[in-house]
Amino acid sequence: MRFGILSLGLHVVVATRALPLKRRPIPEVSASRDVLFDDAWDFFRGPDPKDTELNGTKCRAGMFCDPSYVVNEAAGWLTGLDVPHDWSIFDLPERANDRSTPVLEIRNGTWLFRRGDCAGDEWAKAGLDESDWESTKVPADWRDPPLSYTDTNATGWYRRSFDVDSDQLAFANNPAIGLKLSLGSVAADDITFLNGVEVGNNWNADGIAAGDVSMPGYTTTKL
Repeated sequence: MRFGILSLGLHVVVATRALPLKRRPIPEVSASRDVLFDDAWDFFRGPDPKDTELNGTKCRAGMFCDPSYVVNEAAGWLTGLDVPHDWSIFDLPERANDRSTPVLEIRNGTWLFRRGDCAGDEWAKAGLDESDWESTKVPADWRDPPLSYTDTNATGWYRRSFDVDSDQLAFANNPAIGLKLSLGSVAADDITFLNGVEVGNNWNADGIAAGDVSMPGYTTTKL
């Protein structure tokens, strides 16, 4: 798989100390089945305001541990969370405002696609005539409609044009920071170009078993 241009993004989350959780009632199930506790949790970030001793060794009326306590979203509770859940993500800035790991969200959406391969890197050129290319939505498997590209050991190209703002341009031209490009899930191998220049590749010399995907990520330091 080859790409004319592509997306980005990677952030790290760090968990802190455990905070109070209150479990919602679970629907009754057959005694012969396992009961899962990994969805529909209520979450409150911070100590229980009524636990003045901050040790949680005693449960009094009105505290989070009180079975009659009623979760109130207006009081700061988040409801319906699935676990595992890393609440430190709430400290992360929106991607558009991320200055430590700058990202440009262009991965999902409408792309141009062309079956097969070309001589050299002709299809990676920025000014290429794209009139023969198909339009398709990503993410998607090219074997599925509307592409229905089912050739064995197939090669295909994706292209997309996008604009960057002044901050993103500055990051891309700063070798100390760069602009992270992330392809997400790519079956087998890829080569990625930006404005006709190769910025990275993910070759697997030994081959990849059917159904396996790679998660390549590249950093560009020049736009």
